[in-house]
Amino acid sequence: MPSKKRRGLSASFTIILLSIATFVLISVFAAVLFIFDTGIFSGESYSFRVYLREGDSRIRSLTSDEAISRGGDPLISASVLSEYCSYGIAGDNELKTIVFPDGSYAEFTPGSSFCLNGENHFLSEDCVFENGSVYIPLSFYENYISGLNIMRTPTEARLVVDIDISYGKFSLISYSTVAETPLSFSDYFDAVGKSSFETPEFKADLSEYEQYMNPEDKDKYLILINTENKLDKDYIPPELTDLADTRKDGRTTQQMQKCAAMAMEAMLKEAAANGYTSLSITSAYRSYNYQQQLYDNQVNALRASYGDDAPAKAAEAVTLPGASEHQSGLCADLHNLPSASQAFANTEEYSWLVENCAKFGFILRYPKNKTDITGIMFEPWHYRFVGRYHAEIIMSEGLCLEEYMSLISSENTSLDNTDS
Repeated sequence: MPSKKRRGLSASFTIILLSIATFVLISVFAAVLFIFDTGIFSGESYSFRVYLREGDSRIRSLTSDEAISRGGDPLISASVLSEYCSYGIAGDNELKTIVFPDGSYAEFTPGSSFCLNGENHFLSEDCVFENGSVYIPLSFYENYISGLNIMRTPTEARLVVDIDISYGKFSLISYSTVAETPLSFSDYFDAVGKSSFETPEFKADLSEYEQYMNPEDKDKYLILINTENKLDKDYIPPELTDLADTRKDGRTTQQMQKCAAMAMEAMLKEAAANGYTSLSITSAYRSYNYQQQLYDNQVNALRASYGDDAPAKAAEAVTLPGASEHQSGLCADLHNLPSASQAFANTEEYSWLVENCAKFGFILRYPKNKTDITGIMFEPWHYRFVGRYHAEIIMSEGLCLEEYMSLISSENTSLDNTDS
């Protein structure tokens, strides 16, 4: 009897142990699932989970490679929705463009600003470039893509996001920007009528550069270069001069025409004297053939998606050969970021450049709210030499070069008619 009793107790003890072990395993498994479901998309402020759905049915959840967080709004990889929303993606690690079949498009660079159908807008937070993909804040998809229905469901554990792709007819929604007050003809010609400008005061000794910043022939560098005013493919600028402030990262020393190069050197000397020592030049003169190569690369990237329309689509992101100011040797890209980005507009260095560049003969060539005129997205890093006389007018009156040249042409025509 005692032996049977011991066997019975042993069996009961075994069952209890198995029950406890099973409970522990189930608890651990549940905890792992919970951690996987919430922690994989944990940010600094909350966790989230994103699902694709069609109507009442969830298709799948997004993986950690498709949705990331930097502590704020979930960031969704642009490639995730491309197959459902029928938009194409092109570009590199400095610029990504999504284009819809109706021709609407959005251009992204690392940072909080982006270009929508030629107009500059700002995101709720920075988009991120990682592993060849661009991750865009969820609010962009909510606010700018028609045809998507996005539902956010906050819970104690995490934010649950459902992206319903069942509506179809996807396109980008464009919101108009605030137009700048146009310059009146009388105000403009009052400004042009000034016979001279006072020499600016500088912290650095720039006396040797004055002849370059304010050239004797004030109209010599006033040249309009765009898709309607192209340079010949054989054009090479005269007196190409090395730029001492080329970024020291192994790239080829950049060059500009001598007058522009010396004025640029003066501008960066003065920037350093004011405490802005992180600025450097990343790109200046580019040959016609090099611009052709950049354009061809963009066409090839879009060929699979757009076929015969690829060249036209490529021109929306890369300037056509001959239409690039870089071939003139009169412009340069300069900033203090890893790569050119509209985020540069949020820096103190940018504010200083915009306020002071005209003193050295430069203008911000592609400003905000002028994209419908220039045909180029906002580029806070791109500065063009025209000489101090014209630069002071252009920058103080808030013009782009196309507007300024048009006003000059109109006035010349008016004077010719008067003389006749």
